[in-house]
Amino acid sequence: DKHIGNAVMGVFGVPTVHEDDPERAVRAALAMRAALSNFASDVSFGMDISASGGAVYEHLKYLQLRIGINTGPVMLGEVGTSEEYTVIGDAVNVASRLERTAKPGSILISQETYHMVQGIFQVEDLGPVTIRGKSDPLPVYLVLGAKPRAFYTTGRGVEGVETRMVGRDKEIYQLQVALQTAVHTRKGQLITIMGDAGVGKSRLIHEFNKWIKNQEMDVSVLKGRSDSRLFQMPYGLIRDLVTTQFDIQDTDSPTAVEQKIVQGMSQYFDMPEQDIRARARAVAQLLGLAMSEEGINYLLPTQIIDKAYDYVADYFQAVIAQADAVILFLEDLHWADDSSYDVIEHLAQLCEKLPLLIVCVTRPQQTQTRTWLLPETADTVPFPHTFMQLAPLSIEDSRKLVLDILQKLPSIPKDLSDMIVTRAEGNPYFVEELIKVLIEDGIILVGEKEWRIQRSQLTRLRVPLTLNGVLQARLDRLSELERLTLQRAAVIGHVFWDSAVIHMNELADEPLHSSETISALHALEKRELIFPRQNSFIAGAQAYIFKHAMLREVAYESVLLRQRPAYHKQIADWLATKSGERVAEYASIIAEHYEQAGENVLAAELYEMAAQRAVDMYNVDVAIDYYGKALSLLTEKMHEVGWQLRIQEHLGKLLVQRSRLVEAAQTYMTMRYTAEIDGDLALQAHAWNGLASIQHEQGDYQAALTSAAKAEHVAWLVSANNELARALIFKSRAQQHLGKLPEAVENAQQALDVSQKVDDQQIVGEALGLL
Repeated sequence: DKHIGNAVMGVFGVPTVHEDDPERAVRAALAMRAALSNFASDVSFGMDISASGGAVYEHLKYLQLRIGINTGPVMLGEVGTSEEYTVIGDAVNVASRLERTAKPGSILISQETYHMVQGIFQVEDLGPVTIRGKSDPLPVYLVLGAKPRAFYTTGRGVEGVETRMVGRDKEIYQLQVALQTAVHTRKGQLITIMGDAGVGKSRLIHEFNKWIKNQEMDVSVLKGRSDSRLFQMPYGLIRDLVTTQFDIQDTDSPTAVEQKIVQGMSQYFDMPEQDIRARARAVAQLLGLAMSEEGINYLLPTQIIDKAYDYVADYFQAVIAQADAVILFLEDLHWADDSSYDVIEHLAQLCEKLPLLIVCVTRPQQTQTRTWLLPETADTVPFPHTFMQLAPLSIEDSRKLVLDILQKLPSIPKDLSDMIVTRAEGNPYFVEELIKVLIEDGIILVGEKEWRIQRSQLTRLRVPLTLNGVLQARLDRLSELERLTLQRAAVIGHVFWDSAVIHMNELADEPLHSSETISALHALEKRELIFPRQNSFIAGAQAYIFKHAMLREVAYESVLLRQRPAYHKQIADWLATKSGERVAEYASIIAEHYEQAGENVLAAELYEMAAQRAVDMYNVDVAIDYYGKALSLLTEKMHEVGWQLRIQEHLGKLLVQRSRLVEAAQTYMTMRYTAEIDGDLALQAHAWNGLASIQHEQGDYQAALTSAAKAEHVAWLVSANNELARALIFKSRAQQHLGKLPEAVENAQQALDVSQKVDDQQIVGEALGLL
């Protein structure tokens, strides 16, 4: 990105996000360190170390670098007077501080980065480290190196709690039957397992693999996996399969690569070594593996491809000849290149005559053209094939998974379970990551034998960084039109309407025609990012819903901060117009948009309207929430004091009704202060009476007597007889409990006299009761 003194800053995820950006950053750091070390060695071997050359060598051989890596949101754009296009923010500052903290030759990563790459690299936990500019020490990790390439070996788990697979009994039974059938009939098939990221594809394969190991069948298992770094590499997936099978390392010399393939093939072919070596060289050349000069075959490309394809097929046949069956697991096919698909289809022809199961694991793809990777054409392929679509877990299975992970909590609050299940929307990986966020944020406290929960901090769940990268990567693969349309839809909410998005796109600085918006929505639906809904309260508008609530949040967070208020104002105005005379039904939704737009007065009006409607529907808790929101928006608007007092009066009554006495007391104290500023003595008396009533309920009779006396005084000053009578009633009650019976009788008699003047029968009855 730029040079800063003797430092260089690199940014990953710009301009396009990849879900493995943190891994790419750490691999780049390791490669830089290795390159510098190699450079120093090369210089030392080729340098005349006499005279001045020796001094230069002495300097270079101690040349080292240090690297700090952090992951987090940043501000991207033109910065400063020079309008330099760069990134700024706390995440950048932490990375810089880590670099300065690192010792020469070391690579330090933050906890945020560690969570994204754990299991991929060997690291040493340095514990909390004091970082300049941070009040609290930050957890820091030292990167030692990359771990060997590994497939799914254990359940992910959370804090040592190993999770079991749930909700996949049908699918694992299908795989088991497919293998048993292949062994008995000596015929195999290609099986495609498709599902969204995190839905449990790799876990299903892992459990199937465990089952295989416990069977008496002799089954050979081969594995290959693609990733986003191999996407543009010809035969990248097959290359990974070969390097995994023959244990080829990136650091192996060309001679060692060739020898490993020869040795691996020799176990299955009874032929002269020179013939095996020729096969090894043809396969290595096709896959782009480094070879010695003598190993390069100068045949025409088509001849090399044909021979290599046949040699790979021959190898599989040879392996099958020594086993009951062979299973080839190929994971993350959505990252595979076309040439890898060609090899898979070539091998699939063997399934008709050999017990070969090729299990391909992939995500849905918008641009896929291979018929066996498309649900609608999977039955038309020219080889045996089964297509399995992994659906999200049911609510019941999701709850089982939550209970499994949180088994160390003495009891699991229903609202906590509901929050996780709702947010995860049937995705097991999302369930685990959301619980990890609760642990990271201190809401769940982990102990060795028992966990605890801080209920007071349980409000909402943020999107974990691990999921943010996956979801943001999907958004970055959209066209500009699709991305803008999805962002504006995200402003509207989890449910939105095509007419609303059309309206927002037409108001943009670069307006979009309605046909363009409709086309973009259809494309997003085809990509399964959004789905249409049958019911819509807006006449003539098609309602849509985001596939995942967290996808909507990530799309919303990608909207520039300066654009959000205008977008919210547009949709609030649109909703207010469309709802017409039924605006009260949708007042809370419209109010939220006006609040986000900074239109606090309009938002407060609508929150109050929503509160009144909730009261009419006997939903007191919701009404309390809306009244509270309205008040918070009016706090600094001193010219709206009368409005504040009205809301405080309603809110106080509702809080008392729900026995939320501490909050009610705070509301009446605030009301008294507000009425004092406004000079309204009658409402001051009302607030003091409200406070006296609560203090009586709490058993604090002396405080109740004091508050009632103050209410009596200010009510008498302005002849507010209703409040005066109430104050005298509260005084009488308090005095009775305090043993001051003569005073209690006197105040009850006065209350009776005043209440009869104003014909307040309720107070009359209370006074008579006290007498």
